[in-house]
Amino acid sequence: MNDHDALGYLASALVLATFSMRDMVALRVFAIASNLAFIGYAALAGIAPVLLLHALLLPMNLLRLGQALRRRPARSGPPRPPSAGSGHGPEPAGGDRTAATPPKTTSLKAMQATAG
Repeated sequence: MNDHDALGYLASALVLATFSMRDMVALRVFAIASNLAFIGYAALAGIAPVLLLHALLLPMNLLRLGQALRRRPARSGPPRPPSAGSGHGPEPAGGDRTAATPPKTTSLKAMQATAG
C-alpha cells in the first residue's frame, strides 16, 4: 500500500462516517473533509472521474454548510439548567409531581358516554 492508497482509505472512511451523522452541520463537515481527501487521492492516483466528482461536490457542501449554520439558532452564554417539571432535571421539592405529569386525555367513547 502506498501513500495515495492510504489517502483513499481515509477518504472512504470519512464518507462512511458521513452516513452516520445525525446533525446536518456535522454531516457537511465530514462530507467536506471527505471531498478534500478524495481530491488529494484522485490527483495523486490520476483518477480524473473521482477528482471531477469531488471538485464539484466540495463547493456544494460548502454552500449547504453555510446555509445550515445560518439556520441554527444563536446560542449566547452558558447552557441553562432544565426547568422543574421538564423531565430532564431533579423532581420538584416535596415530591410534587403535578408539574411533571402530562395532562390526562379523555377518549371519544368516554366523552360520548357522559354526553348521552
